[in-house]
Amino acid sequence: AAIDVVRTAGGSRRQEFVRVTLPSALPATFGGLRIAAPAAVLGAIIGEYLGADSGLGVAMVYAQQSLDVERTWALALYATMLAGAAYLATAAVERRVCSWSATMTGGTVPRTASGSIPKRIALTAGTAAGAVLGSLVLWQVAIMGLNPYFAKGPADVWRYLATPGSERDQLISALGTTTLHASYGYLAGTVAAFVVAVSVLSWPAVEAAVMPVAVALRAVPLVAMTPLIALVFGRDVATVVVIAGIVTFFPSLVTIVTGLRSVPSGAIDLLSAYGASRFDLMVRARIPYALPSVFAAARIAAPSAVMGALLAEWLATGDGIGFLMLRASTGANYGRLWSSVVLITVVSLLAYALATAAENALSRNRFH
Repeated sequence: AAIDVVRTAGGSRRQEFVRVTLPSALPATFGGLRIAAPAAVLGAIIGEYLGADSGLGVAMVYAQQSLDVERTWALALYATMLAGAAYLATAAVERRVCSWSATMTGGTVPRTASGSIPKRIALTAGTAAGAVLGSLVLWQVAIMGLNPYFAKGPADVWRYLATPGSERDQLISALGTTTLHASYGYLAGTVAAFVVAVSVLSWPAVEAAVMPVAVALRAVPLVAMTPLIALVFGRDVATVVVIAGIVTFFPSLVTIVTGLRSVPSGAIDLLSAYGASRFDLMVRARIPYALPSVFAAARIAAPSAVMGALLAEWLATGDGIGFLMLRASTGANYGRLWSSVVLITVVSLLAYALATAAENALSRNRFH
């Protein structure tokens, strides 16, 4: 409606963007930044852990090599405090920049593709084909001039996956195991995030108690902590579910809380005027408006759950495609290693695409 007003007044596309679209996007933008700030800290620590001269990640390597468990946990605590500070700083800026959002929230109608269903399917298929083709070209260009023994191209991976035999069958079976483990972790993390998000909106005091713990879980350097988590939960599927659930929980929680708060204030006032209880407000207003956010969270969390399961298999459980990648790396089987990376990437992209399709379908049914 705000965009219609700007257009009626003769506003340009630039004015639409500056006066309506950009301000309306600020709450969701800061929601993304609250997810990204701890993730950036974690990414820096992982990079240091895998190869750097200084930093918390390097200190963790030294602590683990010397079997100094107390120091490892202390360093994890420092990383958590750093990530928490980044989260709190982002939230503080959001409160100043988006102070209006608490009283001026409103549901927005997403812009869906126009035209008939066959036309939309053709457009989606064409876009996907173009993206795949572009990725293959970039991949081939990126490995030009590199040693072909280590750097495998699209044709090498295709030959490996298209050749029948125990190698391919083992890889496909391991991929199924990893996908199943990631699904368990994603469901566990999402359900936990939804329950906590509802609690945060129902009892504001819960937010002060829960969010620091959520930030701490997101900031835990899993590369360093996975062996310790395996000691607690055992080297089986429970560890995979815990790690995949951890990487799923925080982005899902932040996104779902933002969605629960996006209900128009008029809807809350109307239900309150009719004597609706806190439970009725949650069921009749907040949760329906938060459903798109659940699928938006899935676009972030589902691929992350795959990566979490992969990490747990690599470092702890000894099964799934993560363990096959470890064996391929140590055994210099680079055809299997590159093929595994491609398959995991495809699964992650499919998870993202399914979440996007579900979100679009829900939006069309909700607003049309």
